[in-house]
Amino acid sequence: MNSKTKFTVVLVYSMAKDTLRVFYPASGLDFWRDSPDEYLCMGSFDEIKMCLHGKGRITKIKPQLVDIVFCDNSPNIGINDIRPLVDRLFNSKGNNLDTAPIIKYYSNVHFSKIPPSDWNFTWEHEWVDGPSEIEWKNNSWMYEVCGIGINDVMIRFRYYATSYQQTMHYLYSIGWKLRDNDTILLGSGWRDYGEGGQNLKVIFEQPLNKFFHENTIVLDKFTKRTHSQGMWR
Repeated sequence: MNSKTKFTVVLVYSMAKDTLRVFYPASGLDFWRDSPDEYLCMGSFDEIKMCLHGKGRITKIKPQLVDIVFCDNSPNIGINDIRPLVDRLFNSKGNNLDTAPIIKYYSNVHFSKIPPSDWNFTWEHEWVDGPSEIEWKNNSWMYEVCGIGINDVMIRFRYYATSYQQTMHYLYSIGWKLRDNDTILLGSGWRDYGEGGQNLKVIFEQPLNKFFHENTIVLDKFTKRTHSQGMWR
């Protein structure tokens, strides 16, 4: 991609007014509903694809920009697993992704060695000097794709190979959190299992609850609620 094309993509992103944020913590590889066992698969990108057309459960209005963040700390998920799944959000018209106006970026990410004490995190696996490496990584990686996707909607996608608590703290620290009518996606087992064996009910508790607006949409495969409605069974 030449510098002019890169500038155009960045300019369009910076000028977007109608933006929608979507966050999927502990996403695993739940991207497209390709699995024969659909009961266990939300097909998060299928949900997002509907959103790009102004349909489905995320929104009924076609957005100008969708800003998507996924994360998972599984050591079994690598960049080669993520890349082809994300490409499908951008090649609905059969575009050559090597020449289309799309920015792809892979980077190592470095974090502080000790989680911030003011966030008062709880950990499933904790050592004497802090959480285990799988729950708080000093060094990890992220993958980002930005460009025009399905239905001519601008898409920014980021994947962080870190736990949901670490990712949410990082995003919050750079001013990115879920606002009114933004969406958090939750996998089918979120009530009973998260990373490190602890379930994701902690998104409704301190300190992670400050990552959300009271009207942030909480969406799993079967239920749609707002964050202010709290945990449910």
